Amino acid sequence: QREDPWEAGQTGPRAGAHTATRPSAFRTALHLLVLFFLSLEIFALPVVAPAQDPVPDEWLTPAEASEFRSTPTYDETIAFLRQIEAALPEMKLEFFGRSASGRPMPLVIVSAERAFTPETALGLGKPVILIQNGIHAGEIDGKDASLMLLRDLALGRRRDLLSAATLLIVPIYNVDGHERISPFNRPNQDGLTADGLRQAKELGYSARL
Repeated sequence: QREDPWEAGQTGPRAGAHTATRPSAFRTALHLLVLFFLSLEIFALPVVAPAQDPVPDEWLTPAEASEFRSTPTYDETIAFLRQIEAALPEMKLEFFGRSASGRPMPLVIVSAERAFTPETALGLGKPVILIQNGIHAGEIDGKDASLMLLRDLALGRRRDLLSAATLLIVPIYNVDGHERISPFNRPNQDGLTADGLRQAKELGYSARL
């Protein structure tokens, strides 16, 4: 009978207490260590994105044009959405209510079948995906990313998304806080030179839907 190396030198009732667990724990730790170093090798491999033509200057979003140092105002956002809508028949810009200050609250509908009403969208049997941005107006990256996505669709890119689902995009939910922009709203937050006000909490934000 072979001597278990984990029991060597042990006496008494506890001899062999670790016979079943210690080799198993050692093997598990060794496997995890190997997987860790393999993952380092995998993630170190360069990721090559498919080549795309550069975006024409007139189609750069305001955030891109400023090298992401600023974000467009409410009026600039609506103007850019109108520019996209004119070039993308599958998109419609609607307004679903008014803010406490009376600003129209925008909603973008994107549908390959141009199903721009709830009834026609549901009748397609496709997923309906809602993307809501700007609940806290100082955290506005989603709005700028959505503008870039819609712009890409207008330029004929990412068209596979249109066949997969109907998109509903609220570019700015907190439209009033969005316009109360100041470099002092979030002084400790890296990013834009000035940010909107959260407002939903600070000013008791409400909307008339």
